[in-house]
Amino acid sequence: MLMIFSFNVQSAINCVGNINNVYVAKSGEVVLHSTWRKGYHSICSLNGDWKGVRAEVCKGWLSLAQTAQVTKSKTVMRYKLNSCSEV
Repeated sequence: MLMIFSFNVQSAINCVGNINNVYVAKSGEVVLHSTWRKGYHSICSLNGDWKGVRAEVCKGWLSLAQTAQVTKSKTVMRYKLNSCSEV
């Protein structure tokens, strides 16, 4: 397992799987396609605070996500949600 992310929303859940794709959108948002959601979703922004996540933290997450994608490592992302499908 390679990483743990945390967001403040509801009750906590761990989403476990692989990152199939990661990219930076024109807006600066870091976007993932993961096996636990089966779709693309933003996790942070390199251009400034995004949903309580600082840009400095986002840079580290981008690096971890890229490493997880290339090495095909299982990842854990912790969200304050009821299920991983809500991400």
